[in-house]
Amino acid sequence: MAIKSFVIGLFVLALLSLFSTISVKPEKKQAQDIPLITFVDSIMYTLNDKEVTQIVKSQTAIQYKNRDEMYDGIIVLRAQNKQEDIKDIIKANKIVKKENLYHFYGDVQYDRDEFLSLKTQELFYDETTTVAHNTKPFTAVYYDDYLQGESLHLNQNKALFKALKTHFEIAVNEANE
Repeated sequence: MAIKSFVIGLFVLALLSLFSTISVKPEKKQAQDIPLITFVDSIMYTLNDKEVTQIVKSQTAIQYKNRDEMYDGIIVLRAQNKQEDIKDIIKANKIVKKENLYHFYGDVQYDRDEFLSLKTQELFYDETTTVAHNTKPFTAVYYDDYLQGESLHLNQNKALFKALKTHFEIAVNEANE
């Protein structure tokens, strides 16, 4: 009798498992962010029909599917001002470019010719709107004037400069006193 009830139980269990649905969720494979190409000690020149407009130099440059990363990078730009030959030099430990957005991290230094120097630990720049900003403390020297503050916001189109907790020192020309 016990064997008969055991066989009936197995039969019922087999029927239940036959009609029950088992859903196996496929595992999502994590998208691997692998580099498409890597350059070591690279220099890139951007040319137009008249001159070199941009030089990008880095110890390591890595191109991913949706961004470019550079380590120990320097970007030299020829300013858009056609009356003068002005160079912009930006240095950073790490530079990330996604579409038209640049992110500079670690010992960021921006120099415009001999009259402007800006140092900070991070800087974000939108190439389409020409707006630069950061959230870390910065120091800047404009000619002989000194500026120190936090949360820099610089709009080049409107010639607008904003910062929080600023301290500035203006060099007064003694000949005008």
